[in-house]
Amino acid sequence: MHPADFSVSYALPAVALAVALAIKTPGIVRAWGRESDMRAVGGLLVMAIGVFVSAVPTNIARVNDLFGVANIAAPIVYSLLVSFCGLCLVLIIVWRDDPSASRTRRIRWVVSVYAAVVIGLWATFVPADVGVERLRDLDTYYADTPWMREHILLYLAAHSVATAVAARLLWTWIPRVGGWLRSGLVFMQAGYVIGILYEAMKLTAYGSRRFAGHDLDWLSTQAAPPMAALNGVLVAAGFIIPHAGPYIQERLRMRRTYRDLGPLWRLMRTVDPSAAGVRLGPLASTALRLTRREADINDGLLKLARHLDTDLRARAHQQALAAGHGSAHAAAIAWAATIIDALGSHHRRRPGPTVDEPPPQRGFEYRDLAAISRVLRERTGTGGAARHAAVEEGSRS
Repeated sequence: MHPADFSVSYALPAVALAVALAIKTPGIVRAWGRESDMRAVGGLLVMAIGVFVSAVPTNIARVNDLFGVANIAAPIVYSLLVSFCGLCLVLIIVWRDDPSASRTRRIRWVVSVYAAVVIGLWATFVPADVGVERLRDLDTYYADTPWMREHILLYLAAHSVATAVAARLLWTWIPRVGGWLRSGLVFMQAGYVIGILYEAMKLTAYGSRRFAGHDLDWLSTQAAPPMAALNGVLVAAGFIIPHAGPYIQERLRMRRTYRDLGPLWRLMRTVDPSAAGVRLGPLASTALRLTRREADINDGLLKLARHLDTDLRARAHQQALAAGHGSAHAAAIAWAATIIDALGSHHRRRPGPTVDEPPPQRGFEYRDLAAISRVLRERTGTGGAARHAAVEEGSRS
């Protein structure tokens, strides 16, 4: 494998995790003094980014040179990795289970075990004879070296156990939730399954060198790094989806509603063309554009209020129901016919009927405006024009 491939294997998950951190940072800052869970999530993502950045072979060489000790990067990277695994387990337990004495005991047990593993990593590295720097195949090269073999086995075992336990906890948790959280957990679950494959490759390469003397180093140096990258990307996606999903969904809903309101908005702009406001710039947000479009529509409806014929709307509604439309669509058809009639009256400047009900914009709901606008758009189609012409003609009979 080309050295650049190693950088890609570690850079991809680092970037994905950095995106997850960027998305979560505003929420973490807002909840900093109130929710320790959010602070823990931020710490977890920072730690995960640190794992992938520090595991790049060129960075390993830099750390070794900085401290002047061959392979000193090994316990540093492994300590970050083990701490990350322990924190993942703690967060899954916190999110999954309700507060209880049992949950507190499990959290303390996880923290104690993984703190002991980190201490063990340094305790086994210090007496080990690791004078030859290995940037890519340290696991298999030192598989037979006293103390270093225990050091390697300790981190592999700790990571394997954490990955398997996390996968098990998520497996039992996923059926209990839904929506975007469930989607995020599914991605995390897939990431942990990939993590199990990663560990299987690492342990196979280590065991073959340690106990059988066979050279299966390629499993550790070539096959495992892409698995680590995929694991990181999927876990990062699991953290991103529950927060990014609703955000994206809301933005798509606003864009769809903005587009749906187009026909009604253009119609209302004819009520008073001189009332057009300042044009919004190309960088204006969808939310601002939608608010402006809704305000323009309501301004137009306010000007048409005295011309809205309640009796005509009732007749049009009955006609639409008789034509087989559902209640909601029939109401939108009736309002569309009434607005078109009111617009004609407004342009002819003929007096409108006496209106006893409140001004119509108070009776409109956001989704109703979009439904009316969709009816107006249908009028431009062949079938829609014929249908609504019949409704309007029948409403006056």
